[in-house]
Amino acid sequence: MFGMPRRVYDYPPFPEWIAMNQIITFGAMLLAAGAAIWLGNFIYSMGKGKPADMEDPFELGGKYYYPYQQKTPHHD
Repeated sequence: MFGMPRRVYDYPPFPEWIAMNQIITFGAMLLAAGAAIWLGNFIYSMGKGKPADMEDPFELGGKYYYPYQQKTPHHD
């Protein structure tokens, strides 16, 4: 740590790192764009439509389908 500068304004260019830096920068931009689209869709969806009925939010009419038996039989 002795002799190292505390603040570095610009790092020296390394030609072998330029391609990797560009790939990582493009990936970060793609990730930010996806997050912005998700956030915009979330905000838009929260303000659109009527609230769901909490007793039957999927409008199944009380007829729920379970592919398994609710109570296991007693085997004694």
